[in-house]
Amino acid sequence: MCTSRKSLSVIIPLLNEEENVEPVVVEISEALQVALIPYEIICVSNGSTDKTEELIRKLAQKNPRVKGIYLPERGYSLAVITGFKAATMDLLTIMSGDGQVDPADLLKTYRVMEKTNVDIVKPRRTHRSDGWHRAVLASCQTILLKILFGLPGWDIDGPPKILKRSFAEKLALESREFFIDPEIMIKTKHAGGRMIEVHVGWRKRERGTPFVARTLFKTSWCNLKTIFYWRIHYRTLVAEKVSPAISPRSTT
Repeated sequence: MCTSRKSLSVIIPLLNEEENVEPVVVEISEALQVALIPYEIICVSNGSTDKTEELIRKLAQKNPRVKGIYLPERGYSLAVITGFKAATMDLLTIMSGDGQVDPADLLKTYRVMEKTNVDIVKPRRTHRSDGWHRAVLASCQTILLKILFGLPGWDIDGPPKILKRSFAEKLALESREFFIDPEIMIKTKHAGGRMIEVHVGWRKRERGTPFVARTLFKTSWCNLKTIFYWRIHYRTLVAEKVSPAISPRSTT
């Protein structure tokens, strides 16, 4: 394997994804092996009650690059942060556990990071296959975040983001529930992180039922309250925890 390339830790948060975990992990693993990218896949089950954790253990037995972390409580952001802390590679990325992120887009994002050497590459989905209601709510959230925090780019939650692990460690991430993506972007801006936005696709979920779809409006309301909470407490949540040490540069 070519060791001169940046190594990649793939974090996959999973909540009751027994129908998806195996095909998702295998597809990602095969794509990274073909591309000769040194990697590890960290599957983080956050409160799964189906066979997800059993399948993660089987995948880890077959492939030593696959690791499993099993959290008793639910929380997407908690799963991501836990995966980040366990990561050992140069770069970090968050992949969807439902198969909606095409590994080809992961490779595209990786190549942009490899070419530009920025702190974070943030995807922007050119289309969404998960319903107009989610797209509208996501757009409203992005507009609000841009107004309140002056964030660059669009599609704040767009996967698969790739960050330098050394940069991510400086962000002191602490979100719970579903606020991890806005937190990453808010703290990246405050730190003066160098960011590039790249266009990606978004596949339709083929198997299983998304947890977010069942709690969409509850999650959106929670995020709305969290956005204003972060704006009001910006000093203690961001300014006192993240040092602005890099000259800003964003490209779209």
